[in-house]
Amino acid sequence: MRGVAKGRQQTGLRVGRAASTHASTSALSPCAAPEPVFGITKRVMGWRQMNMRGLDKANVEWSLVTMARNIKRMHVLRAA
Repeated sequence: MRGVAKGRQQTGLRVGRAASTHASTSALSPCAAPEPVFGITKRVMGWRQMNMRGLDKANVEWSLVTMARNIKRMHVLRAA
């Protein structure tokens, strides 16, 4: 069974108990990192769904969306 290690539930990258509080927060942080990116892409940029069909075309479309977000972010960071 995936996600269960010796009777304990696996959460993110952490299995069992961490040695310290810092270790537990650093072990769980990669799980929550992508959420703001998708939220910004959906809400601020107004991108909701793929327009192209097929995996190759969807990959190209996603690359364009992420490129637009990165250019927009670079522009904002340069102005600051």
